[in-house]
Amino acid sequence: MNKEDLKKVFAHIDEAKLVNVILNLIRIPAETGEEEARSEYIKSIMQDLDLDVITQIVEPGRGANQIGVLKGAGGGKNLMIHAHIDGWPSTREQELAGIADGSLRDGKIYGPGTGDQLAPVAGFWGVMDTLKRAGLRLKGDLIWAQVIDEEMYMTGTKALADTDCFGADMILIGEPNDFNIGAAHTGIVEMVIETKGYAGHPSHINLGFKYANAVASMNKIINKIYEMQEKDPLFNLSHPMLGRGNVPYIGPIIGGFKAVGDPLRPVGPGRGKLANAYMCPEWCRLRMGVRTFPGGGTTEEIVQTIKKYIAELSREDPSVEATVEVYIDRNLPMEIPEDSPAVELLRKSISQALGKEPEFKANMYCTDLPPMLGLKRGIPGTWTGPGLARYLRPDEHVTVQELVDTVKVFLTAAIEYCDVAE
Repeated sequence: MNKEDLKKVFAHIDEAKLVNVILNLIRIPAETGEEEARSEYIKSIMQDLDLDVITQIVEPGRGANQIGVLKGAGGGKNLMIHAHIDGWPSTREQELAGIADGSLRDGKIYGPGTGDQLAPVAGFWGVMDTLKRAGLRLKGDLIWAQVIDEEMYMTGTKALADTDCFGADMILIGEPNDFNIGAAHTGIVEMVIETKGYAGHPSHINLGFKYANAVASMNKIINKIYEMQEKDPLFNLSHPMLGRGNVPYIGPIIGGFKAVGDPLRPVGPGRGKLANAYMCPEWCRLRMGVRTFPGGGTTEEIVQTIKKYIAELSREDPSVEATVEVYIDRNLPMEIPEDSPAVELLRKSISQALGKEPEFKANMYCTDLPPMLGLKRGIPGTWTGPGLARYLRPDEHVTVQELVDTVKVFLTAAIEYCDVAE
C-alpha cells in the first residue's frame, strides 16, 4: 500500500478512544501475578471489536492470556502482535507527582505502565479498531496476543508458545525503543544470597566471644561483588551494541535477629513494638541479579563465579558464611540477524508510517521473544515501540502522538505482511 493510501487508512484512527483505552488500562492495577482485572478488561475490548477471542488459562487462580484474532480472507501470512499486560505498581515518587491513577496533561499521558507496555497494548486495540473502521480486510490472520507475567517468569508466553503461537508466521513485540528496531537484548539471572551471624550483645565484642554480624558480612559481600564487576573477565565482556557486561545489580536487603532485632518490627514502647539495634543480626538476605549478555556464559558459570569471590572473602574473613540460591533463570540474551524478515518488515513499516529511518539498536532489557517465540518455534520476530527507559520514573508517560504513531507502525506492518484482500 502506498503512502497516500496509508494516510487514508490513518484518518480512521480514533485518537479520543485510544487515549481512553490507555487511561482505563493505567487505572486497573496488574502487578505480576495479579493480572485478572486487566486481563478481563482486555477481553471485553477485544469482544467489542468482534474479534475471535481465545482466553488461555495459564495457571488456575490467576489472570489469563487473551488472544484476539482478526480472521483473514485467506491466502496471506499470519502476523502476531504481542505485548505483556503485567507491570509494576506505582512508586512513591509517582504517587507524590499525582500520576499513580493516570492523567492527561499537555499532550502527555502519565501513569505507571505507560513506559512498559501499556502504550503497545492500547496501540494494538487501535490497530484492530482502525482496520474495522476503514473497512479493510486482510488476507492473513492478525493475531493480537496479550500475555501475563513477562516481568518475572514468562509463564504467559511459555503457554502461548505451546500452542505454536496460533499459527503465527511472524511475531512483532511492542517494547520501548523510540521506534527503532530491536537488534539484541540481555537476559536475567537473579539469586538470593544469605549470610549467617551469631546472636550476641555488644558487650561480647570485647569479651572474646565468637562474633559474626550477618549484616556486616553482607556488606563485605556487596563490596566483593563490585570488585568482581571491575576485574573478572566474565563481567567485562564487550558487545558492539550493548557495551560492557555481564552487569550485576544489587536489589533489596534485609536482616536482623528474631523478636527485638526484627527489622520489620516498629520501634517504640508497647506490646509488639519492642525493637532495638544492639542484638547482633544473625541473618541477612540480599536479592541480586545479573543482566546477562549474548555469549556471556551459562547460569552455572555466572553463579560459580559469584561463589568464587564469596569464598575468597571467607578465606580473608572466616566470620563470613553465605549461601547462594537462584530463583529466576532467564539467561536468554539474544541477537536478531539484521537480514531477518521481521527486521525488514519493521524497517519498511516505520519508514512508511513515520517518515523516519529506524536504527538497528540493542536494549538493556528482556523481551518475551527469545525463549518461546523467536528461538523455540523458529518464528522470525523483533520489537519496537514508543519511548525509552521511562518506566518507574516520576514522570513516566507516553505522548498522545507516540500512542497514535504506535497504531500507525503496527497497522502498516499488518497491512504489508498480511496483505489486503480485494
